[in-house]
Amino acid sequence: MLALAQRLGLDAAATLAVIEQSSGQSWIGSDRLRRALAGDTAPRAHMALLAKDSALALDAAQAAGARVPVGVAAALHFAQALQHGLAREDDSALWRWLADGAGSSVTPPAGSGTAP
Repeated sequence: MLALAQRLGLDAAATLAVIEQSSGQSWIGSDRLRRALAGDTAPRAHMALLAKDSALALDAAQAAGARVPVGVAAALHFAQALQHGLAREDDSALWRWLADGAGSSVTPPAGSGTAP
C-alpha cells in the first residue's frame, strides 16, 4: 500500500499512520514499514526466508485445494526480489523496491501451481 500511496503522491508515513488505525493494521506491517521509513534496513528477516516460507505456504494450499490469490501475489513478488539480488536484504526492503517500480512483471515461484 505504501508503494501505491507514494505513486499517488501521498506521504508514506502519514499513509502508514492511517493504515495502523484501520482494519489493515498488523504487527508485522507496522514493524517492517516503520523501520523501512526510518531507513533501518538491517537484515532481521532475509527476503530469501520470506520467499521460502511463501512458496511452502502455496504448496500447502495447493495440496489442500485452497485458492490463495493474495498469497500467490506475495510469493511472486518475493521470488522476483530474489531474482534481482535481494535475497540477503531485510524483507522490509520490499516496499521500497516496489515503490521504485519493480515487481511489474513476475514469474511464479517453483511449485506455486499458478501462472501469472
